[in-house]
Amino acid sequence: MNGILKKIAYTSLIQDLIVLLFAVILLNMQGFIFDIIAIFIGAFFIFKGIVDICRYAISKGLSDLYKNELVFGLISILLGFLIIIARNAFGWLVNTCIAIFIIYGAVKNLDFSMKMKSLGINMWLAMAVISVLMIIFGIYIFLNKNILVSAYAIYLIIYSIMDIVESILFILCSRKIFK
Repeated sequence: MNGILKKIAYTSLIQDLIVLLFAVILLNMQGFIFDIIAIFIGAFFIFKGIVDICRYAISKGLSDLYKNELVFGLISILLGFLIIIARNAFGWLVNTCIAIFIIYGAVKNLDFSMKMKSLGINMWLAMAVISVLMIIFGIYIFLNKNILVSAYAIYLIIYSIMDIVESILFILCSRKIFK
């Protein structure tokens, strides 16, 4: 069991390093990154919609207008154009998803630190404080939809550093848990 938890902790550490790298790139790109991501995702949906419509036309003909491929193709094309046109809404959606991810991870870590407290492990308080700070950052990001990209990147950097420290603390304390 100890080996499985260590692998999970190392995976979390790698994910945190990826978030840190993304935040540094985001800090340097100043919002341009959301526009590029939105354009690529929108283009993907448009391409998928065109493929679905072509597949429908080739396999079934245009006489049956109630097949799912045609409807899903049209919806994909509309969704693609909507994502490209409303890039700000896409940025808001990404912002909301990341805030929810931060809050969810922090609540899980807070629960784990309470379990560490019940086992008598001294490092539970540090993990609990870090978890509460991560919850505060997540709520702040969630409530401030118009946050500047540079400030957002700084918060992501702080979050990833705190989560890296927490992952390292978990790896160090996991030996005591399974003794």
